[in-house]
Amino acid sequence: MAKVMHRRGPDGHGWWVDEGAGLVLAHNRLAIRDRSAAGSQPMLEPSKGSALVFNGEIDNHRSWRDELTRAGHRLGHLHPATGRVEHSSSDTESLLHALHHWGPSSVCRQSQGMWAWGWYERDRQRLTLSRDRIGKKPLYWLQAEWGVAFASQLQAFRCLPMYTPSVNQRAVAHYLRWGFMEGPDTLLNDVHRVEPGQIITIEQGRVVSSEHYWTINDEVVEATRSRLDDPPVAQTELLRTLELAISDRMSTDVATGAFLSGGIDSTLVVALMQKWGAQTRTWCVGFDEATHDESDRARAIASALGTRHETVRVGGEQAARLLPELAQLMDEPLADASLIPSALLAEQAAPAVKVVLTGDGGDECFGGYERYRMASGLRRHLLALPQGMRRALASGLDRVEPRRWEQLARAVPATWRPTLPASKAHKLAAWLRAEGDHARWQAGLTRWDPALIWTDGPVDAPFSQAIACPSKRSLQAIDGLARSEKLQRLELAHYLCGDLLAKMDRATMWSSLEARSPLLDHRVVSLAWRCTPALKAQGPRLKELLRSSVECYVPRDLIDFPKRGFTPPLSRWLRSELREPGQDLLESLLQHTRGAWNEALIRQHWRAHQEGTQDEADRLWTLLTLEMWRRDWGLSLV
Repeated sequence: MAKVMHRRGPDGHGWWVDEGAGLVLAHNRLAIRDRSAAGSQPMLEPSKGSALVFNGEIDNHRSWRDELTRAGHRLGHLHPATGRVEHSSSDTESLLHALHHWGPSSVCRQSQGMWAWGWYERDRQRLTLSRDRIGKKPLYWLQAEWGVAFASQLQAFRCLPMYTPSVNQRAVAHYLRWGFMEGPDTLLNDVHRVEPGQIITIEQGRVVSSEHYWTINDEVVEATRSRLDDPPVAQTELLRTLELAISDRMSTDVATGAFLSGGIDSTLVVALMQKWGAQTRTWCVGFDEATHDESDRARAIASALGTRHETVRVGGEQAARLLPELAQLMDEPLADASLIPSALLAEQAAPAVKVVLTGDGGDECFGGYERYRMASGLRRHLLALPQGMRRALASGLDRVEPRRWEQLARAVPATWRPTLPASKAHKLAAWLRAEGDHARWQAGLTRWDPALIWTDGPVDAPFSQAIACPSKRSLQAIDGLARSEKLQRLELAHYLCGDLLAKMDRATMWSSLEARSPLLDHRVVSLAWRCTPALKAQGPRLKELLRSSVECYVPRDLIDFPKRGFTPPLSRWLRSELREPGQDLLESLLQHTRGAWNEALIRQHWRAHQEGTQDEADRLWTLLTLEMWRRDWGLSLV
């Protein structure tokens, strides 16, 4: 199991066995803090013999050490290979002793950073699994008659001779709708996801308890008690908090760089990194299509900030070369095509640095998507139209061909020109047809209605608990939010965790590179939720607080553009370099699902995309990535 995950930690490999309990812990190390042998894992507490395997970083672990020493802890750990007591400056050793002193729930609430860990208490024969608040690091567990297994990747479970994998059809329906997986289910029966902010306790080979020490709903409740509405005060507080988050993430024993897309979020992160004095190394993706490329602006921003900058050019040929590895890279199916340029970017950066900082989370926390603004101003005007008129408008939007939308967009000034106009028009049409707030939120992100292509298929897998089961107290706080904030709450627990963070983790770990997200430091997230909607998505500009903050460091004309990120020109790729492999994957999927799925409808969408009358790239990519995964595992979907 460990060998399958070697890319996540190529710098060292260790294991520990408790034969009496029938337990083995294994670890692959990506050495970032205390790169010496003393930092190896698993780590054993000398007196009680408990053992810890840990992936991630605890930023505030140093502050624990003095307190633990005063409480009588003799810091150090037993090295499983040598049997000697070692002393390490790593956060793993701090975490090991903190778990003994405070217990898992208290430690998780105190921790700053990202993590997935398993802690085994030998005297109690109890195993505890935990994952960070937002879900930056993956963690899965398998329950079977013979006991429990856990791992950072689904692929590890393939190595277990006593486990025969089969497909969870509810999860397939969930994936068809969203293009990613979140919540407790995975694509495999009996394999579950440790959810963000969750602790799971296992005894005698069975899960005996589960708790959420943090949810986005709890954060909403706290935020509504002390709103922050003064722009200068909010900006000062944001910059102070973000500087702390960045300094924590740059405190490593290895070289640190950043991904600089040319957008507001990554620009602000890099600007604050530069305040440390050393010249930051930055990387950006460049595409041949001008409608998707912002590498020139990223280069100009890098020049203004004084970074050492590189651009990685990504075209359809590079995407086609990566395609055979994509199933292994994804681990779970993931229909976010920006995984391809992100993985190629990480591959370029990995020889130079071991850690990169990103701007992930800025949009979900501070209101960066156009649909958030639609949820307030434009939404009211559109919903005032009669239902028949909304449906007629939606039909009119759908009838315009993608190439015509591109032509219309070019007539708009560059600073206001929308990116991917055909895709946005299609989503707006779906939004206009939907009835009810939840249906309209789904319309903005849904790939397929599973019932349309799998008529006898199962109901979708459940959402995460943060979405599905808010408490009475949380519901009262949520009801008091602005509509834009209600969308932000859903997407932080759903889209951000299931898609964006999963994509970045897979893309970087494929090249043994660690990505860190200072805008998702829980102190920054908490501050974002305290800010009133006017500081985020309800003003004349989206993400007003971040925009005004970044303008302290770079000229406004460099960042006052619609966002693009690392979104590739997938529509064109599927008509050119990826057309042949895409056709092969589609035929393979249709052959496999024949008689169960609506073949005629799927072929209709493929033809329309190839003819250019519709932009069906997102829908088709959802099917193609699912088939890549199915082929790799050799499993049946239906």
